[in-house]
Amino acid sequence: MNEITQLYTDKLNDALREIIISNPKEKDGVKKIKIRPIRLKVELLFQVEEFKGKQVFHQNLSFDDAVSYCTTQSTEYFKQTQLITATESVMILVSKKGKVTIKTQKISNESNKT
Repeated sequence: MNEITQLYTDKLNDALREIIISNPKEKDGVKKIKIRPIRLKVELLFQVEEFKGKQVFHQNLSFDDAVSYCTTQSTEYFKQTQLITATESVMILVSKKGKVTIKTQKISNESNKT
């Protein structure tokens, strides 16, 4: 869990493109979560979109709240997380037994152009 918290602490910044948290452990409730950075005036916030059935709920979180929210959702309620920044893609997988696997892949410059 500390490894995931540290990962979010390092990656939640302006270079973040989006985080997609999916594959819920339980079928009712939130199906998917998307998180992206937004700047309101001078403050960097993180917009959370929770997909529940046909509805989408939005909220804006501060940095500390976003780190806590992402860590909790990734480890307790969902099995798969993809974190995309300008330079890399990180996949976090959580097994049924709670084993965490983190895979990092660099994004080539050619795919950054699109």
